[in-house]
Amino acid sequence: MSGTQFIAVGGNGTVLTSLDGATWLKHSLGTTNLYYSVAWSGSTAVAVGFYGAISTSPDGVTWTPRNSIAQEVTPWSTLIGVAWSGSTLVAVGVNGAILTSP
Repeated sequence: MSGTQFIAVGGNGTVLTSLDGATWLKHSLGTTNLYYSVAWSGSTAVAVGFYGAISTSPDGVTWTPRNSIAQEVTPWSTLIGVAWSGSTLVAVGVNGAILTSP
């Protein structure tokens, strides 16, 4: 991927990718979860969503579900945003959930 495409996530594990922002290709995160946000770290795309769902991808097409501490703490720890600071991924969610990962 190398930061050359757009990625959008949504309901039922849907992910869309586009090289130009006009033409989109539909893919799947391999889950039926609702995802709210996606970020690119320079080497990995990270998507976050309902019930603490986290999935990662090297290319925006092939995704791997990851374990989230938010899922262990409470099923109500829905993650609604994720961003890359340049050195750390930060995911935020309801009830004050904040997760970080290098």
